Amino acid sequence: MLGLYIVGLIVGGALVLLSVLGAGHGHSDFATDHDISHDFGDHDLSVDHDVDHEGVGTAMHASDTWIPFLSLRFWTYFSAVFGACGLLLTKFSNLGQAETAIYSGAGGILTGLIVAYSVRLLKKSEAGGSTTEKDLLGKTALVTVALRAGLPGKIRCTVKGDILDLLALPEGASDIPIGAEVVVVGMEGNNAKVMPLTEIME
Repeated sequence: MLGLYIVGLIVGGALVLLSVLGAGHGHSDFATDHDISHDFGDHDLSVDHDVDHEGVGTAMHASDTWIPFLSLRFWTYFSAVFGACGLLLTKFSNLGQAETAIYSGAGGILTGLIVAYSVRLLKKSEAGGSTTEKDLLGKTALVTVALRAGLPGKIRCTVKGDILDLLALPEGASDIPIGAEVVVVGMEGNNAKVMPLTEIME
């Protein structure tokens, strides 16, 4: 068991250190889904805010269920604390192997849950007020639900590293099909106003 504790401490500790130094971007949750109401000055824009750290091309599923055990961050801190507790208890206590493993595992699980939930809550708090209308203007987006004159469709764009699904209306009378690239040129109530990228580049 001592070897397992040492390996856990080395691997987990190294990942925690990388995270603290700002190089641990890979220690994020596989996918985190938010349903957030953004405040754009005089506009209250409700969007489905899907954050997926694997990129735009990854399929995203709206879900309120988040499982911490699918978070690499959880396992990182579990490994570090499990290894550290196991090593210390083995060296400086009279506990048997079974008791040491139980206490170390409990400490790792508790620490992993606390860190994973705390970071998730922090990200949700930051995301709730970080995007402004100014951030959206000029952004390119992909049409995911066809836009028709007077009828809102849906677009997907990336802002500050986050993927946003927004209701949108075409700027003009022409319909815009699914898959077209558009540019956000303004806001109208809860809807983004967009133009086809091809028209802007002409």
